[in-house]
Amino acid sequence: MLLTKNSSVCSLVSHIILGYLFTSHNIIVSAYDFVIIGGGTSGLVIANRLSEIPNITIAVIEAGFSVLNNTNVSSVDGFTLGLNTAIDWQYATTSQTYAGGRILGYNAGKALGGTSTINGMTYVRAALQQIDSWQVGLGNTGWNWSTLYPYYKKSESFTIPTPAQTAAGASYIPAFHGQNGPLKVGYAYDLNNGTLFSQVGRAWESLGVKRSRDINGGNVTGHMVGPSTLDREKNVREDAARAYYYPVQGRPNLHVFLNTTARRIAWAGNLGATYTAGGVEVLNSNGEIEIINATKEVIVSAGSLRSPAILELSGIGNPIILQKYGIPTKIILPGVGENLQDQPNNAFAYESNSTYNGTVPYVTYAPLSSILPSVPAANLSTWASSISAAINGSISPGAMNYLLTIQNDLINQNVPDIEVIFGNTVNTGSGPVQVAIAKWTRKFWAAKALASAFLEMSPGYSVVPKNATDSQWETWIKSTFGSNNHPVGTCSMQGIASGGVVDSNLKVYRTSNVRVVDASILPHQLSGHLTSTLYAVAEKASDIIKNMYGFA
Repeated sequence: MLLTKNSSVCSLVSHIILGYLFTSHNIIVSAYDFVIIGGGTSGLVIANRLSEIPNITIAVIEAGFSVLNNTNVSSVDGFTLGLNTAIDWQYATTSQTYAGGRILGYNAGKALGGTSTINGMTYVRAALQQIDSWQVGLGNTGWNWSTLYPYYKKSESFTIPTPAQTAAGASYIPAFHGQNGPLKVGYAYDLNNGTLFSQVGRAWESLGVKRSRDINGGNVTGHMVGPSTLDREKNVREDAARAYYYPVQGRPNLHVFLNTTARRIAWAGNLGATYTAGGVEVLNSNGEIEIINATKEVIVSAGSLRSPAILELSGIGNPIILQKYGIPTKIILPGVGENLQDQPNNAFAYESNSTYNGTVPYVTYAPLSSILPSVPAANLSTWASSISAAINGSISPGAMNYLLTIQNDLINQNVPDIEVIFGNTVNTGSGPVQVAIAKWTRKFWAAKALASAFLEMSPGYSVVPKNATDSQWETWIKSTFGSNNHPVGTCSMQGIASGGVVDSNLKVYRTSNVRVVDASILPHQLSGHLTSTLYAVAEKASDIIKNMYGFA
């Protein structure tokens, strides 16, 4: 690491010793081979796999702290305890027109381990058709289900359910799971499903949603008691730091800088239109600006909301936006920060007149075709034009129409949970889908197996009457929906003409050595929970990098 201020040498060394990360060395090197921005879900996978090569050096820049001993993180029952605390970035949108002028919040982990330290721990993979579309629909060679599936398994160490857990509903298909990966996946010892679980199952099946033995093999349709990212034996959350960093923290070629915020990429120069990164400008733990040098690559893994901002601050993006903030344009890539897609949440609440024991930790994915039988493909062109206009043409109407067509095709293949929000909550055209899902949710709770035992509290029939119009449903949806905190797409892996930012090697276009590896590269929203796919993507990215340099 090249320190720009000599006075900071001692303080920075002290920071490393006191960071609970290094016990065997305190040497600050002049430069690292790879500098990774973000010690989160994806960044720590890359750091772990690259540091397997003893003669290369890796630096990880993390704005947060270690939360290894934070019980708000480690508790398997502690979901939500870390939200809106010091370990949460607590992002906020601008006032959203579609949401009735409300400001929406986004939770994202600000700690070693990233969002995997505060998420719901659900481990559900994507549908195989969605992953296949990355190659077939978008031309990303080498990115399909058959190539990514081995990396899902490589990352995983699945814990076989106990007889008691199986009796409570846990199930799995052995061939779908890995046994030797860093990430522990399984069921908590206190899994205890009461009588409500069987009622819920009967209700789903009355709507045509069958129970799945295991939804992690590419077909996510069905309902099941899903596994979580947890260490059953220790009864703690399994986040990226526990899985990928702490077991290898003694590697002398891996340095992690906590409480250190990446500001922008420091450029070494350019050859024509192609720029080469020389390092990363950071704000260190003492509030001083320094440069951490990179001799091979800078890898941006700061998440869907922060990675595009780092690229823009580095001069990569839409010139109109960059000029507005006085940032000199290095590389014109209008897709940076655009194409944001999320999973919107609307909460229903029910009160029961019965007494139930136990919990019902299950997941359900239904084909959208069973909820909204007619997907209005004829409207795609109109929606595409509206969305393109709302994002100032950063993605052309034609390119947007192509993206919508791909997602419509996925819906017609019965791939569930494909609902997305584009741009700044434009949500053009998705209103009918959300309305249909809301109606279907009420229909579920009105099923014979549940109806006599439950009373709807929210939205309630005084707000949304029994025979409510679509307009009444949409009014409630707009006033209450929030983020599921699964944003993707802001540094999308697709062609530049379609709004892409990285190629199929995850390298930023028109750079020689800058990659992005996190949820921002996913071209479209996925079913399931993002975490499992992010671990797999980062595992695959690690091999891409190793192969490029002959490390494999």
